[in-house]
Amino acid sequence: MKFVAKNVLMLSSLLVVSAVNADMLGSVDPSLGVDYYQTWTRGQSDWKKVFPRSYRGATAYVGARFCQNLGLELGYDMSTRTKKDWSLSGGSTFFNAAVPSTGLTGTTKVRRSGVHLDLLGFLPVADCFDLFASVGVGWVRNKIDVILSTASSSNQSSALASVFGKGRSVLRAGVGGSLMVNSMLGLRAKLGWESTSTLRVSGNDAFTSLGYRSKGWKDTTALSIGAFVKF
Repeated sequence: MKFVAKNVLMLSSLLVVSAVNADMLGSVDPSLGVDYYQTWTRGQSDWKKVFPRSYRGATAYVGARFCQNLGLELGYDMSTRTKKDWSLSGGSTFFNAAVPSTGLTGTTKVRRSGVHLDLLGFLPVADCFDLFASVGVGWVRNKIDVILSTASSSNQSSALASVFGKGRSVLRAGVGGSLMVNSMLGLRAKLGWESTSTLRVSGNDAFTSLGYRSKGWKDTTALSIGAFVKF
């Protein structure tokens, strides 16, 4: 965690310094856009049994291009509430704790949300088409609701019903391309990555006593496509 926090701080400083320096290079070219995205985030360890793997959502962002090759983007990300129906058979284990003989079934609903600040580098390859790469920082939280379908008074059911997500800072990177349809309207596609392995889950005393892991997810990959308007 100290390593992640140090890199987030260093990258944040880099973004601020880059923005100040870039502002001296030319006039600001602002934009406003919306992307549709599909993300893939596998749960860590036994969390993959009860957490969804893919999420659909949208990103709204404002951008500022300071010169031909450099820009900044500030955005807000929100997914739909994604659900997964699951079943743990009686006598099996979940984080080394025995599942009740009657088994456990339920539904997990997860909604992802967050904000980000990215530094973008552009490489013009034609009059109306650019390749770009981005690096940045973000804050992500997964809102978790676990609904049990089977009645049980066991520690396992109590622990699962108490699970909630905790927001954390993440690092981000991506590559993509943008196409200007006319002088104002543009389209873009992007392949991205986020260090969501830093995200944590927590719960009640039963959650702790049964040894549930706080690391809930692996890193995220995402594919997005959208449109933007330049002003």
